[in-house]
Amino acid sequence: MPIRPKYLLMAAGYPAAQITAVALERGKVASLDAWLQKWRQRRASDTLVQHYVLSGLNAALIEPNAADLAAAW
Repeated sequence: MPIRPKYLLMAAGYPAAQITAVALERGKVASLDAWLQKWRQRRASDTLVQHYVLSGLNAALIEPNAADLAAAW
């Protein structure tokens, strides 16, 4: 069974009504820029862009499950 943070907080005594999940995401351009700035010295820029695109495609695959995951949280 997966660990659900909401239930851990409730077990620690936090009221369920006061627990809110927040997901943060940067804009696509800012994310790619940060990725290039951080990894450019270790990998070629074209390789980094390819990996960034693949990560975006993976995110699109898991996005439909986000509502289910949020409800389970």
